[in-house]
Amino acid sequence: MKGYEIMDKKGYPIAKIVGFSEHQVFIYCPYCGQVHYHGKAAGPGHVASHCLNPIPEDVGYMIPNFDTYDPVEAAELENLAKKAKRKASWIRMEEIR
Repeated sequence: MKGYEIMDKKGYPIAKIVGFSEHQVFIYCPYCGQVHYHGKAAGPGHVASHCLNPIPEDVGYMIPNFDTYDPVEAAELENLAKKAKRKASWIRMEEIR
């Protein structure tokens, strides 16, 4: 997983919140390093990831309490996600050639 050592009591990684919209919460995925979104109505708790290329270790993750949002950390994680996405696109292009 992408640097996540923080786990809950059941062994699920606790994801980091990178932003909100009116009805959704945006999460930095501990499995693929991309940003996924989930409905806010369900609140904090366990959710399935939305990875395009799931890995065997993917058992979902925990959305933390919304008050754990840190805008500085969120900006750093969004930059990591953008870099991971560019790298993934480059790898796919190399595989095609």
